[in-house]
Amino acid sequence: MASIYLAARYGRRAELQEVAARLRDFGHAITSRWIHGGHDLVDDGSPAFAAASARFAEEDWSDLVAADVFIAFTEAPGAPGRGRGGRRVELGAALALRKTVIVAGPRENIFAFLPQVIWFGTTESLLALAPFIAATPAWTPRTTYRNLTVYGCNCVVTAVETTSRSIRRVAGSCPKCVASTAAWAERSV
Repeated sequence: MASIYLAARYGRRAELQEVAARLRDFGHAITSRWIHGGHDLVDDGSPAFAAASARFAEEDWSDLVAADVFIAFTEAPGAPGRGRGGRRVELGAALALRKTVIVAGPRENIFAFLPQVIWFGTTESLLALAPFIAATPAWTPRTTYRNLTVYGCNCVVTAVETTSRSIRRVAGSCPKCVASTAAWAERSV
């Protein structure tokens, strides 16, 4: 099954603990340590606040990078206690890292409308399909622009230029997937 990072407003951590338990019941691993609490911060401008903020950000980053799948639990417009927006930064990072990205709840911004983002209107609709959550298979086409197709695994993005007679890798390298990337280097069609 998949390793999953859960992102939401910090005030929803009790709800996310329940979601995590249900996902674990289906065999998924949850990488999000923040849902267990201990990340309460009051911005008093002190060096201690800055140090704790940096430590929590590094922990969350590490958990996000370790996951195959990213799930953002979003808020309705005007919802009270919408948080400071860390989940939005994490969503952008997950997209950049080519994670499988899922949004559960309202689409908070334009990036939730990208074709590679899987959207569920509610948490319950997401959980109904929890057994089928999986990382996008490595080296499947992610986006195509005219004759340039972007391929990616969890550690790299490779652009492949396609002409009428050849396929040429134009960017990307990956020590974990070197055999896969080498196969794309130069191939006739």
